[in-house]
Amino acid sequence: MIEKLEIHGFRGLTGLSLPHIGRINLIIGPGNSGKTSLLEAAFLLCSSGDPNLLRTLLGLRGAIHDNLTADEWASLLGWFWPRHAPNERCRLEGMVHGSSRVVEVSKLTPGDAKSAEIQSSLLSSELHAQQLRDSVASFMLRTEHDNKSQIGMLYVPPHGKPNTMFHGLPNLPARFVTQRERGLSSHLASVWTSVEDASEDKSVTALLREFDPGTQSISVAASEGGRAYLRVQHETLGRVPLEFQGAGFGKALSLSAEVIAAKNGILLIDEFEDSLHVGAQGAIAAFLLKAARKYGVQLFITTHSLETIDALVERFDASKELFD
Repeated sequence: MIEKLEIHGFRGLTGLSLPHIGRINLIIGPGNSGKTSLLEAAFLLCSSGDPNLLRTLLGLRGAIHDNLTADEWASLLGWFWPRHAPNERCRLEGMVHGSSRVVEVSKLTPGDAKSAEIQSSLLSSELHAQQLRDSVASFMLRTEHDNKSQIGMLYVPPHGKPNTMFHGLPNLPARFVTQRERGLSSHLASVWTSVEDASEDKSVTALLREFDPGTQSISVAASEGGRAYLRVQHETLGRVPLEFQGAGFGKALSLSAEVIAAKNGILLIDEFEDSLHVGAQGAIAAFLLKAARKYGVQLFITTHSLETIDALVERFDASKELFD
């Protein structure tokens, strides 16, 4: 669990200090006020030096597509710093599970490459060194925790997608629910396995009946091309793809499944109210709080809706004995 967080030079956030972070965290503010950036900073703090998280964050923003050029990749990766940042470096400091943790992301200049090679065994071979020298742009992610330092490199070759150099410990468990990911059947198919393994498929299905009383069950299927997707067994419609249900149904399924999959980790929810009718938000909030307590999940939730704030606070007040 993240107990505190300080953000220096990440996106539009600098000098932001959150000294007391709890099990349930509600982040409130108008659009474009930095709520999503705060979630992304918390997500990045979970890194163990793995530079793949940088690409993950770009994907969550919907910034990645198949035809990006090397220069476009380099420009997108520069997104992590405020505009006109003098050092092109962001630093996150926090307390996680009772121990201090620091994550730094920096853009390397040609002059930095040699020192990076000396510091990191990842660059001990001449092949790796040459790849770094030939790159359009290169970035280093360093994590310090438990008196250890782990380094990962992400570099953009002249042609093709970014490559990474990293051989370290796994990242701390963290999951992210964004507006872009809501109700995506192919993504949720893998998450649903965690729900079934926890024997929570019936409880999630019961929640979904709040949206559609005809819902009977959820199952994983595969297309002829081998892509997994979710199907809904419906009382009157029969067996239909998840996409046949409304956006609110998909969002409810996403939230309820992800909190179970985030067992003993962190779940970051961006714009909780997106696609959800006000009347249904209380039931979902109650499910999230109960599941978070049961599975040891820390919640970070952003919203700009007063109705959503009321629903979340009301449900927390009704469930606060779970967190005493």
